[in-house]
Amino acid sequence: MGHWLKQNWPKLTIALLVALCVGVALFLRIYLPYDKIFGGDVIKFSGTDVYYHMRQVDSLVYNFPHHTVIDPYRIYPGASGIISLSFFEWLLAITIWVVGLGSPTQHTIDVVAVYFPAVLAGLTIITVYFLGKELFGRGAGVVAAGLMAIFPGEFLGRSILGFTDHDVINTLLTTLTMLFLLLAIKAARQRELSLSHIYHRQWVVIARPALYSLLAGVFLGFYLLTWQGALLFIFIIAVYFIIQSIIDHLRHKSSDYLYPIGVILFLVALSISLPIPRPTFYLVSLIIALLIPAVMSTVSQLMVSRKIKPAYYPLSLAGLGITGVGLLYLISPSLVSAMLKSFSIFTPSGVALTTIEMQSLITPISPGGGFFETPAWGNFNISFLLFIAVLLYWLFWKILVRRQWSTEENLVLVWTVIILLTAIGQRRFASYLVVNIGLLTGYLSWRFLEFAGFRERVTKVAKEKLRPGFRITLSQVNMALAVLIVFLIVFLPNVMPVYPNALKVVPSMLAASQVRYAPSDSWVSSLVWLKENTPDPFSNPDYYYQVVEAPPPGEKYTYPESAYGVTAWWDYGYWITRIAHRIPSANPSQAPKENSRVARFFTAQDEVSANEIAQEMGTAYVILDFDTATGKFHAMARWAGRTPEEFFDIYYYKSPEGQMKPIQLFYPEYYRSLSTRLYNFNGQAVTAQKTIVIAYRERVTAKGETTKQITRAELFDSYDKASDYLSAQESGNYRIVSDNPFMSPVPLEAAAHYQPIYSSSGGLTVSEVGIIPVVKIFEYTD
Repeated sequence: MGHWLKQNWPKLTIALLVALCVGVALFLRIYLPYDKIFGGDVIKFSGTDVYYHMRQVDSLVYNFPHHTVIDPYRIYPGASGIISLSFFEWLLAITIWVVGLGSPTQHTIDVVAVYFPAVLAGLTIITVYFLGKELFGRGAGVVAAGLMAIFPGEFLGRSILGFTDHDVINTLLTTLTMLFLLLAIKAARQRELSLSHIYHRQWVVIARPALYSLLAGVFLGFYLLTWQGALLFIFIIAVYFIIQSIIDHLRHKSSDYLYPIGVILFLVALSISLPIPRPTFYLVSLIIALLIPAVMSTVSQLMVSRKIKPAYYPLSLAGLGITGVGLLYLISPSLVSAMLKSFSIFTPSGVALTTIEMQSLITPISPGGGFFETPAWGNFNISFLLFIAVLLYWLFWKILVRRQWSTEENLVLVWTVIILLTAIGQRRFASYLVVNIGLLTGYLSWRFLEFAGFRERVTKVAKEKLRPGFRITLSQVNMALAVLIVFLIVFLPNVMPVYPNALKVVPSMLAASQVRYAPSDSWVSSLVWLKENTPDPFSNPDYYYQVVEAPPPGEKYTYPESAYGVTAWWDYGYWITRIAHRIPSANPSQAPKENSRVARFFTAQDEVSANEIAQEMGTAYVILDFDTATGKFHAMARWAGRTPEEFFDIYYYKSPEGQMKPIQLFYPEYYRSLSTRLYNFNGQAVTAQKTIVIAYRERVTAKGETTKQITRAELFDSYDKASDYLSAQESGNYRIVSDNPFMSPVPLEAAAHYQPIYSSSGGLTVSEVGIIPVVKIFEYTD
């Protein structure tokens, strides 16, 4: 036993370190947010879209293996289209069904579901270790796994207790795909796999690359079954095959080994993904990816056999690609347009940017902020800069100058560059980028530790017999200092607040304990009240769990006369469905028609136009909260086809110290909006409370931005006096404003058709007003 331990202690040490990484990850993701998830009467989930997935899981678990085909609780009026459950939802439902011994309770469903993402995160960390080990060695794999465990930001937030969404399994499945693709490529290169081996069925050479390719295809197929945007990794792998084939051909090397790998991988992924219906361009894209390895191999062999200069190979591939796209466009222009539209993930625009996760990774959170206010710094802090350093080293020094690179490094480089560009387009893809940053930062950190003598020491100790006594050597001091430096610079800032506040880093221990996207106690209690104190829309509370079949082709689902809609901003639609078992007027599915309709309802400037929209939506109840009436109002304005500056704007005033400071001022249009009249003033008539008239001038800053500077401000005790004063001004810029969203500068009529019926207990303290309930519910009567 002792001899075995001496021989295997390096491997055991690595295994213990990886287990420690997983343990730290689970501590952050489970222990720290535990009280916020399990602390109330209802188990909470820590995300918005999570409640959509849990609605589908409810249906599947209660009717296993069947589920509702359309969901009348999705949105009112209109229900949903045909529902195809993802691999993620099936995997979770099967797990719950097994744990519940075929008859799980609602409590069992919720408990298993809230732990699910944390467990998947642990599996992802183990996978990253093996990926790092194959690329850079065991030490780099351990560092990468450790960083994955503690990085704050998107990956932590999307794998925390209760964030039961597909994001974390997307990261796991894509990492597994890249791991087995890497293993397939390494095995094929080591065995010098060629088409001749396949033709002569030399299984000793073929078996291992084929097995790894098969496994890569399986996990890629599961990914395709999980998320409709999974073509992203089809694109990454296809681009890698093209680039690697060009590199091999220019180096006068065969790229035949890519042919079987690509065909097996894409064929298996295509076969697995077929059960879920997808748009036509989806299937066409997969078929094109399947053909790419075969086409590249054929063209390369033809050019070699005819002794055509290698430099013409990339031109030939480009010509074939352009010709193929042209022919496809002639056959179906809409198909090509749909395929090109899928690249919009790199450049979201318009109202999509009102959603936080669709904003850029490198755009400062606050206007005018620097790099330290970007999500890139918040997600990865110093590791992002180290990652960029390694990436530049690979791109410009290792590849372009020294021209030293391996096939495996090419795969990582292509994968990393495309994922980085995707994350720059939308910050939510930082949950994918975390793997690449962990790997490259792990690579750099381990090279530093090797420089300090770590590899030499590990090798030496592994070969030496243990000697009695204890002696500190200079080599040991160097290694200890190196470990300390890596810990202080790379690891510690991710976990604890070591940076000055100005650097805007929220360490993982603080981020994990916040659980920012779980519904508040006020929201949960309000929705439970709604469920228990309003009529069931289907006159049967158990209808929520029933399987609803699709109507005949050409027909729509018919709601009973008892059905109605609950109107709230779309962020809360899935909460309304699963917690209250009521039907929202909009939800986070980003449906343009429903979202813009709700936005126009809340920003309506008179009750008549608001009532018309309410009748169109079939609204019976309206729910508003503090965020909707204040912080999210800008999003409602944009969805309504207007601009936030029509309702409020930022002005600058000179402080007593002589500095120009910003202040947000609200216009009459903000107070006349239905959401303000209901939430801020309970739908009651209001006399002008704080009427200010400002004079201002516009200035252009050195950055070319136009700012508004207040030159004079007058406070009036009535709106009429302020209007008379404004009318008397013959020139200049003047506006009637208020600096408090809960103190109107203009008189408001009562919203007669909206009666307050519930307010959440407790609330928020508002200056000059007092305590305001977080959530309010109104009944609409026409």
